[in-house]
Amino acid sequence: MDQYKDSRPQIQNDSGVPIQIQPQELSGFTRDPEEEDNQSDFSSSSSSLSSDSSDNELIYPVLNSKGPKAQTIAVWCFLKPRSIVIFPPGESDLTSRIVKYSENYLGYERNQHKLKMLTPGQLSPLDIKSAHSVRPGSVVMIFPRTKNQVNIEISQLNVSFSLSVDISMTVHSLKNCVRKKQGIPIGRQELLFMEQALENNCRLLEYKVKNRSILHLMIQAHFDLLLKVDTFWGISYRFYVDPCSTGTDVVHNVLHKTFSPKGLKEYNSIHEFLIPLHTLMLSHRSGLVQWDHCLAGMGIKCGDTLLLTTVVQQNNRKFQNISITTESGENYEVKASRYDRWSVVAFLLHGLTHIPVDFIKLYKDNQSLDLLRPIGEVAKGNSIVMNIVMTHVDGDLMFGVPLRISLGNGIIENVKIAANKSVRSIKKRLEHLGVPNALQYQLLTDENKKLPNSSIIQNVVYDLKTPFSLKLEDFPVFVHTPDGVIYKTYTSMMQSIGHFKQKMQMKSGFNMDRCRLIIAGEELHEHDSAILYDAGVSLRTSIFVKLDSQYELFNVLGSSSASSISIPFKPTTSDIERNLKNNKNIPEGSYNCLLTFVYWFFVHRIVDKNKVSHRKQTKKRLPKAKGKLFPFTFTAGNLQDIYPNGAQTLSPIYFPDISSPKALPRVHHHIRSKKSPSFEPTQFLAAATAQGLQPSSSDPVALSWHHSQVVPFPDIHHLPNKPKATSIAWVQD
Repeated sequence: MDQYKDSRPQIQNDSGVPIQIQPQELSGFTRDPEEEDNQSDFSSSSSSLSSDSSDNELIYPVLNSKGPKAQTIAVWCFLKPRSIVIFPPGESDLTSRIVKYSENYLGYERNQHKLKMLTPGQLSPLDIKSAHSVRPGSVVMIFPRTKNQVNIEISQLNVSFSLSVDISMTVHSLKNCVRKKQGIPIGRQELLFMEQALENNCRLLEYKVKNRSILHLMIQAHFDLLLKVDTFWGISYRFYVDPCSTGTDVVHNVLHKTFSPKGLKEYNSIHEFLIPLHTLMLSHRSGLVQWDHCLAGMGIKCGDTLLLTTVVQQNNRKFQNISITTESGENYEVKASRYDRWSVVAFLLHGLTHIPVDFIKLYKDNQSLDLLRPIGEVAKGNSIVMNIVMTHVDGDLMFGVPLRISLGNGIIENVKIAANKSVRSIKKRLEHLGVPNALQYQLLTDENKKLPNSSIIQNVVYDLKTPFSLKLEDFPVFVHTPDGVIYKTYTSMMQSIGHFKQKMQMKSGFNMDRCRLIIAGEELHEHDSAILYDAGVSLRTSIFVKLDSQYELFNVLGSSSASSISIPFKPTTSDIERNLKNNKNIPEGSYNCLLTFVYWFFVHRIVDKNKVSHRKQTKKRLPKAKGKLFPFTFTAGNLQDIYPNGAQTLSPIYFPDISSPKALPRVHHHIRSKKSPSFEPTQFLAAATAQGLQPSSSDPVALSWHHSQVVPFPDIHHLPNKPKATSIAWVQD
């Protein structure tokens, strides 16, 4: 033993200080002398992995080996992650051999790389400068001297940024950095590099991610976040968004409801000029919502209320009352700041009259007012004239049939569609109003009768009093196969995973029994009999098919031999020990250092502490309205000042009676137009009186609906058993 100690090798760290390899018993593990005599050369302790253990704890078993069998050390480099080099002790030139071999064959460069030491039982390698000796079974690891910069591009948000990452970190850790920066939930992130999806429990070095690499992030959107937005013009809106949506997306959804359909087509971004984002404030509770940050990252949850107002109104800067007179003699009074634009007055008038903003034209002293200019001081007694510009009036607004569509949670969208149009046009109009993926839903009557997309409204719609409902039956998903082909396929709500695999096997030719389905970096573990929708697959979900590589291969290079070891892709502790024990070709004495390396490489797959559970979906995506979910109450003090008597609205509960199809088998609608159209709110809640609820005195909008006797336009008359009126031809657009 003394002769062996005199010839023990030395390794120098970056400072040139020699590090000795000490052939002593492993620290941290003690055994009774009688027990050691009864143990074989490769006996292991019964420790198991724990996700709660810190990086400095011994969390997996380290073997005790007698004699020089466990005195070897291994060298590993990130440039060749599948190769492990074994260096036996007892050679005086070991230091120079390791450095020379690393430079010649592993790509080691002293100016760009640094050495780390992974000791047995540890999960995180330490800088070799902090090591005073090399324990038996340790691994010398070569890493970049500095962290790498990777670029993340999110085309859906039109955002790109760079992150400083360690290549040994897992994909899940990188997604967590993205979540902290952009607020995107980890379960909605799909990271792509070199056209392949990255799995959460794999390290970046496994995909050969280098400095300045570009990673593409795709958001798996589900649109399951229900928001209520109170606006400064006195109208509240409710709609579904995705948690990855930004504050800008919320504002655009709200402003789209204030323009006519034809105005949105001609002036797609006109609202950005009339009321730019830098003049608005979107607040949630006591904080502001960032324009380019995801809602989920700011703690916004389903059912929360946001407040949209202007910067000037939020600061109460010099308000003044402005009198508005219409050409028909109606008088209105709004409250606005002299620092606001005239476009703010137009939005305030929209809140009082429901006239689309692009229809409103303002005049002062017979001069047209530029809506982009500041209001300034308006003298008392001066009245502003409002004119309605009819250039954007279309057939739907003039002659449209008022239809009510229930979106669940008491939300009802009110749309006007010409009776000679198809059912598909209803769904298109709903998408313009902010209902996500409305074209993929089935439109049902109160009797659960489906209305085909190609059907004409006047031939299938007989009752205008009962709201229609939306139901999801078939929806598209995108399947990415290993050969780079993307398949768009439709699946039903009740389709099982096994049936889906069979269909994709027939389409792509890949044996799905030997493939894995990856969604948001996680493998789909559910049984083939499980329902695909319940497993988290919904509208437009991207599914990545990966060939099931059951084993990971590593090359082990010794002084006189070369061998390989195979480890299951997701191993257990017993799998690792059994595969190493049964491999007779590995170099003598390398078992302990190989065990140290393999546990470090696979620890995240063994522990599985980063698993992201898929969202459990409910089949009733848009449930039928059962009552009011949110009351129409003003949460901001300045809104009460602007509208002390509440917003003026039209009645959503009055609709002309139409005979049922049972009494009249054939009903033809004849639409009789009036001189000018009337304007109604695009959205309201289910009537409280219909559910046996009385509107409270603190709900001014509900009270105005309850007591209003305004009859909406148009008048619809039923003409049974008669041919279509000849005047229906000019209703077409």
